[in-house]
Amino acid sequence: MTVRKLSARPAARRARRRGRPDPAFSARTQILIGAAEAFGRNGYADTSVEDVLRAAGVSRRTFYRFFRNKDDVFAQLYETATLLFVQAMRNAIAIGDTPEQKLRNAIDTYLRAPEDVGPVFGVLMTESSRPGTPLYERRQAVIDELVSLFADDARAHRGRDIDPLIVRGIIAAAERIALHVFCEAPGDPSLKQRARRALLHIASAALSPPDGEGDADGAGDAPAASDAPAPAAADARCEPAAAREPDRP
Repeated sequence: MTVRKLSARPAARRARRRGRPDPAFSARTQILIGAAEAFGRNGYADTSVEDVLRAAGVSRRTFYRFFRNKDDVFAQLYETATLLFVQAMRNAIAIGDTPEQKLRNAIDTYLRAPEDVGPVFGVLMTESSRPGTPLYERRQAVIDELVSLFADDARAHRGRDIDPLIVRGIIAAAERIALHVFCEAPGDPSLKQRARRALLHIASAALSPPDGEGDADGAGDAPAASDAPAPAAADARCEPAAAREPDRP
């Protein structure tokens, strides 16, 4: 899940079939890659359009052909990352032969996300956790999509419905643990293995119906939601965004 895996637009695909490059597509991709580098290095607040221009190696005129301002390119970067992540999660679940393997694949995909996205991962996570921002709304839509994905798969392969709050709790735990690994020791394989074991334990316990209460329609699942981790939006990263200064020229 990297910005280098941007899907080509239809116009770009048609141009390649005709044997001609699509300069507009390559320039836009180049800007997004440069933006990921600049935001990952400086953080959101301390990155200007000029920083993005230098990292991308494009002119200001080229930048404004595709993006209105810093907020716009950052939002498009987040949109790209989330689209690729959801697709990676769909693929991870699809290739699992058993519910347990599907769960392991999904957890591995979550823990691999920081490495795939790179240093900008922490910035995207932090900014998308601020209520009232467009990125926060997009993040909620992504979570809703993942909840539906897991719920549909559980219904098909576990033979019962899962309380959506339980799935949200698992997602919240995965977000927090992936961010913890990214911030504390991104290159430490032992910490990543501990994180994987912790998430497997949390998810397996949350998805197991209480003794004698689980059935095909999900009766008995709802009480387990109280044991799920609190939603990520409630943690210290999710505070009202401070007023930001306009982009530096």
